[in-house]
Amino acid sequence: MTSKKLLLTAMIVIQFVTNAFTQALPAKTITRIDSLFANWTTNRSPGCSIGIVRNDTLIYSKGYGLANLEYHVANTPETIFHHLLNENWWMSHLTMLRDSKSHITGFEVNAFGVKHLKFNKINNEHE
Repeated sequence: MTSKKLLLTAMIVIQFVTNAFTQALPAKTITRIDSLFANWTTNRSPGCSIGIVRNDTLIYSKGYGLANLEYHVANTPETIFHHLLNENWWMSHLTMLRDSKSHITGFEVNAFGVKHLKFNKINNEHE
């Protein structure tokens, strides 16, 4: 019986430790991210899911808006999206721009015809 308690205690401690290391974004940064996607947090709009990776580790993920408007199914980080070829092209190009410049300005996003998105001066430096 004591070995079961010890094993359970060890599992709980490991869970808390791994959660502490995986949630590495400060609350201020999470608030800024949420403000970027504020228009997609309603229960009447299609949305998206985001994921932030640092050093090959997912450090933040969240879904915004609805994945299915007809059935009111919310987006989650686990939502699977089906993309068109055109969407894949501009998203991969924006990703390359982001990797090369450390940020994407609203002008660059608008140049690709995505006028409803605004990513201004988001960089990967710690605050």
